[in-house]
Amino acid sequence: MIYLYYSRNKTGFYKKKLLECVHSLKEKLLESSFELVNRIEDSRIVICIGGDGSVLSAQKHIKDQLLITVNPLPKTEHPEGSFGFYSGFTYKEIDKIIDLLDKEDFLVSRLDRLCAMAPSKKIISLNEIQVYPIPNYRLLKFNIQILLKDEKEISIDGASSGILIYTETGFYGFASNLDAGLPINGIGITCIAPCSGFFKECKSISIPSKDFDEIILSLSRSLVVADSRSDEIIQEKEVKIKKYHPLNFVENPDNIKFFKF
Repeated sequence: MIYLYYSRNKTGFYKKKLLECVHSLKEKLLESSFELVNRIEDSRIVICIGGDGSVLSAQKHIKDQLLITVNPLPKTEHPEGSFGFYSGFTYKEIDKIIDLLDKEDFLVSRLDRLCAMAPSKKIISLNEIQVYPIPNYRLLKFNIQILLKDEKEISIDGASSGILIYTETGFYGFASNLDAGLPINGIGITCIAPCSGFFKECKSISIPSKDFDEIILSLSRSLVVADSRSDEIIQEKEVKIKKYHPLNFVENPDNIKFFKF
């Protein structure tokens, strides 16, 4: 059972290429007798047609399903296109996707995700959780409690211009621009300058996934944002962050992206 996920809000040439890709994919899936479903929760496989924004939007609705990503218009072919960091396939490889589905021969990377929870809301992140002060010219006062699976605990107090909690794949966005450390098989935490207290000596911390249990943030007035998306925001003084179900990303055998098997 397959669900096709794509944005209905695109415009211009990109919209034309997107709908062409969706139509071609749908036609070939039906020709090959695959069942398409109308609700993402009824699917076993989600095919996301679009760029990175579409993938980040789709992943929050996905739990244990396999995710196949298709770039309908690469940036290298047209200025309106997408860079497609999370695109495993392009529109030229639809036949390859059909063949993989037919053989059920999938190479799957399990990508870490984070879930930020407060009484009012839960948000899911594939890249990073960003915490910013309100208003943004003030310092964010915080206490971070990092709970590890061996019942050890790290507690950090300080003030900064923000906090970034990111996955290994998320490192390649904001975290790399901040010169943060790459969290190999783990979760990274970086304090955004100006730094104070503990972070003056250690701006970034990396926690191995196998040790990570929970992060508790006690904050002054702030915004907690998932993947820079305006619809994924929490405004609470205490937020808990846990690991979420890994995202089951189907790799292109000829262009492996993540190596997280």
